[in-house]
Order: sequence, then C-alpha cells, then structure tokens
Amino acid sequence: MVMISPATVIETLLITILLAVGTPAVLTAERDPARARAVAAGAAEVVVTEPMALMGMARLARM
Repeated sequence: MVMISPATVIETLLITILLAVGTPAVLTAERDPARARAVAAGAAEVVVTEPMALMGMARLARM
C-alpha cells in the first residue's frame, strides 16, 4: 500500500489550481513554452486544460 502524505495532496491541489487559473508566476514563458507560442501566435488568453495542468505538474515536480 502506498502512503501519500497530506502535504503532498495539498501541494498537488494548489499546483493544479494555480495552473488552472493561469497564475503568471507559475506559467511564465520560460517555464511554459506552449503558452509562449500561443501568446506569440496572438492568443489573448490561454485556457489551461486538465492535460495541460497535469503536464505542468509533472514539469514542476522535475524541477
């Protein structure tokens, strides 16, 4: 059985919420090239989908 600490759950939820909201501190162009390309292509607002949020969490976990 795998034990997951409450702190890990809270951190994961917080990262998911921040990614879903599109907080600039988390989704800067340096950290998210996909967002940078979308903004450069003229997208006024980048909508973060669930798969994008999961990929973002994986990227943050590797940092």
